Amino acid sequence: MRKRLTELCLAGAAIALLATGCGETGQAEPTAAVGALTTSTSTGANVAMWDPCTAPASALSAAGLNPAVEDRDVAGIAFPDWRVCTWVDNSGTAYRLSLASTPITLEQARSRTDYTDYVDLSVGGLPSLRMQPLAKSSSRQTTCIIATQTANGVVEFILGLTQASKATLNACTEVQRLADSLIRSVPGA
Repeated sequence: MRKRLTELCLAGAAIALLATGCGETGQAEPTAAVGALTTSTSTGANVAMWDPCTAPASALSAAGLNPAVEDRDVAGIAFPDWRVCTWVDNSGTAYRLSLASTPITLEQARSRTDYTDYVDLSVGGLPSLRMQPLAKSSSRQTTCIIATQTANGVVEFILGLTQASKATLNACTEVQRLADSLIRSVPGA
């Protein structure tokens, strides 16, 4: 029951993240960037978007994710201008990581009013932005997002800790580790 509640909370946070984003737009070994690119035209531009569900299983496993436990979209709902895929950690008890691909820019991600604690950083040498939900402090303790600018738009790494792991893991430290590990699997990175 607790696991399902955590999944629903993370899905709700992701839905809020994506819905707002849609409104605003209208050190592992290197691996080859692999993945399907789809075209989005609803933002007025012909932009190729990466499908995160095509991330190589070997890269996911090396990062500590279970590639066999994959959820496409957000709670089964596809959003225009977003491609989303979510995995759990290898133990299945510590966190969920969603990768979201969108044609927005890093500056559009920075202008969001539903997030706070913006920090500029680099992921794989690419300009990136770390942020946390503006929601109550418990959400900020368990959720952290890194948005990274690629040649094909922004890829967001959205990490949600389980209640059981929030005392032993730091969401922002963990999402940074995963972003650094997975960025070489993102086309245009």
